[in-house]
Amino acid sequence: MTLNFHFTRLFFPWDMFHPYRNDSTPINILNNSWTGVDLFLVISGFIISKTIVKNLDQLRDFNLSQASFVKAFYARRIFRIYPVAWVVFFAVVIISAVSNQGGYFASLTNNIEAGISIFTYTYNYFAVKMCLNHTCALAPYWSLSLEEQFYLLLPLFLLLTRSTRQRVWILCGLLMVITFVVRPLLHDDILIFYMQNRADGLLYGCLIYFLTEQPWFKAIRISTMQNRTMASLLTLILVFVLTGIPGVGFSTSLTIPIACLLASVLVILASFEAGVICFPKPVEGFLNYLGSRSYSLYLAHMPMLTLTQEIMFRYAANAHEPLGPQLLPYYLVISLSLAFAATELIYRTVEQPMLAKGKRISEQILNKNGSPPPRPVEEQASQNLTINPRVVAE
Repeated sequence: MTLNFHFTRLFFPWDMFHPYRNDSTPINILNNSWTGVDLFLVISGFIISKTIVKNLDQLRDFNLSQASFVKAFYARRIFRIYPVAWVVFFAVVIISAVSNQGGYFASLTNNIEAGISIFTYTYNYFAVKMCLNHTCALAPYWSLSLEEQFYLLLPLFLLLTRSTRQRVWILCGLLMVITFVVRPLLHDDILIFYMQNRADGLLYGCLIYFLTEQPWFKAIRISTMQNRTMASLLTLILVFVLTGIPGVGFSTSLTIPIACLLASVLVILASFEAGVICFPKPVEGFLNYLGSRSYSLYLAHMPMLTLTQEIMFRYAANAHEPLGPQLLPYYLVISLSLAFAATELIYRTVEQPMLAKGKRISEQILNKNGSPPPRPVEEQASQNLTINPRVVAE
């Protein structure tokens, strides 16, 4: 969804759908699919909550073990997030310095400024304004900053609250304030990148986890979805509706909460582990492949799209040919080839080795204090979400 939005709305140097640019027209519905970010945030909130809540609560009476668990959690997140983020960032910085004839990578100074905010978890507050004024290969980092801000606050929230009832009430209260007070009063498109305006999905994810742990929820769980065709159809309908919400023309104050609610339905159905959320077999295999590489793909795709713009700019200049729709096949082939090649390279040489290293360090921290090692986030995701819906968001 997000990749489609970047391709059709930000990537091409011409207006492909000029007669249909009104957001309310049917042909433009799928080209406004930025709600994939909200689906990703709901999934992220659910998976992280499922990973740490029980462990922290079980260790509540053992301060040393609890502190070790928090340290181990952050160690895993550091090795999960930072290595790929640094590699992609430095690649953009280098390209902007040595191969930026068309100016698509912004200036070296702008990228370094963006890097400072990226690695202080403030990119969604500051640098995103620059991306609205310049072509920004680092644009996906805004949601990464938002997610990391949440990871910094979640353990503290869990440590300061003791009961599920208390946590649920607080989460519901925060959702009400964001939905009916903060976002309507601070209505501005750029503010949707801010934590106080876009944390809905993460909060819904946490709330879903607490609800799925209740006895009444386990009693209503669907055991097995027998009709795979119906399950696939249901999944496609829900994803299509989620994708099309921004194209209807609602304000962001209404679009975001609706998107989060629909994304929550998808995550709840997936949490049944009954095959309710599924796709046809060939599609499911491809999506699982993309899902395993979704983080590297998410960060790498914009720099590779931008590099394609630089390549085609030079080609058009040398061939004395104007940039236009006639070059679409070249754009697609080059951009997709670069994006998937970069993703696979980063996944194999950076992401996987660093995940393994983070796991080892995390286990060392826990073993030092005699705490049981937590199950990894990726394992939780694969076991508890029948089909990895995160890739749909990407």
